[in-house]
Amino acid sequence: MSSSPDDLHTFGDSAQALEAQIAEAEARGAPVPPEAHAMLESLRQLARAIEDLQASLGVEPPATDEADAPRPDDAPGA
Repeated sequence: MSSSPDDLHTFGDSAQALEAQIAEAEARGAPVPPEAHAMLESLRQLARAIEDLQASLGVEPPATDEADAPRPDDAPGA
């Protein structure tokens, strides 16, 4: 089984979504188990390890929406 760079990008998005859910729950005053914070930190470490591995293999990270946005100097006639 192999993963594509898009799969790894989705993994990063999922970790960010989990982080947002935890922050939202805490802001509401809802109890958040300590394991949630430990799991989130593990996910962050895994994401960093994946990024480091990709960099060592020369794999370009997937483009983000910000990176895909046209720059003013890329506009036609610029």
